Amino acid sequence: MFNLKLKIMKKTILLIGAITVLTAFGYSQADPSSTKINKAYSENNYLIKYKKQKTAAWICLGGGVALCTIAALIATPKATEDYISLFTFQDTQHDYTTETILTVLGGAGITASIPLFIASAKNKRKANLSLTRQKTAYGLPVATNKTITGISLSIPL
Repeated sequence: MFNLKLKIMKKTILLIGAITVLTAFGYSQADPSSTKINKAYSENNYLIKYKKQKTAAWICLGGGVALCTIAALIATPKATEDYISLFTFQDTQHDYTTETILTVLGGAGITASIPLFIASAKNKRKANLSLTRQKTAYGLPVATNKTITGISLSIPL
């Protein structure tokens, strides 16, 4: 008799413990502060940042190429005269300060565009693969939050 009461008591304690753990687990899902979602940057914010960085990168690249081209166009007549003076034994040497400055600035613009292109590609990837709150109600207890954290991945076709 005592043995039967002990078995029933063990089953009851196990059942109460299981219900308590499952209820506590269900309510812990309803706490929105436990989810770590960066609300400051959503998919739309990453796309805006991507477009701005890509525009800035193209401006830097185009400006750098334009400055280098202008420097080459300005330096061509001077370089031609210096090259001809080597064979004609004339003493004409030109100053290339302006052309050098334009070339260095153009190279800096071209170099600055590289990290901007890389950063814009990263932001585009983050926009395509972003954490979102997804609605679900399958198999969850009644008292729980019906939204879960999920990763959305968009694949362009």
